Amino acid sequence: VGYLGSPPSGPNSNEKPAKRVELSSFEISATPITNKQYKEFVTAVGVPPSPLSNDPVFGRDDHPVVGIIKSEADEYSIWAGGRLPTEAEWERAARGARKFAEYPWGDEPPKPTQSNIGSVWKTTSPIMAHPLGKNDFGLWDMCGNVWEWCADAYDPEFYRTLENDVLDPINDGETGFQVIRGGSFESFSGMGRCAFRGSAEMAERRSDIGFRIVYDN
Repeated sequence: VGYLGSPPSGPNSNEKPAKRVELSSFEISATPITNKQYKEFVTAVGVPPSPLSNDPVFGRDDHPVVGIIKSEADEYSIWAGGRLPTEAEWERAARGARKFAEYPWGDEPPKPTQSNIGSVWKTTSPIMAHPLGKNDFGLWDMCGNVWEWCADAYDPEFYRTLENDVLDPINDGETGFQVIRGGSFESFSGMGRCAFRGSAEMAERRSDIGFRIVYDN
């Protein structure tokens, strides 16, 4: 069981109404996919590298890979034996054992020791640079560092179409925009809330969008 969205007092209409959902068992990568991991894919498959792969900061091996469009994230995920998470799976994972936690660690806004968000770093950071922000599922960077592509098309009204206890919800339509989650190094802190729903065009290449993957059990 997971929970999507925010209570009536929550700040954003696209997070309402909150819904209880049923999710099939899955595993999610503990960190965003790194440049080192993506380079292994590039070598194995022969696809183009990330456009920032040679950047002295954004291209470092232990930083999240960025500059990847949604379809490339899909291709990597399939190659690695997984897929992109639905936003329901992503939000369930981000909250850990807490039903309606605002942030992966609880309800307190992020501190610089917990998360790379709010332009503290100005760039991406190594994937394990903020151990105090790791949640109780052992997941890193669920708040900040990079936005993460999800499998869903973005629709601000999507939650209103869902019944409670729906199994494995996903918006698999086409809206021209894709859900991104988690906030990034240059986001306002509130964008790193577990329930915050961001969006980007599917073909956007940005230095603040990466991804992680899930595996079906």
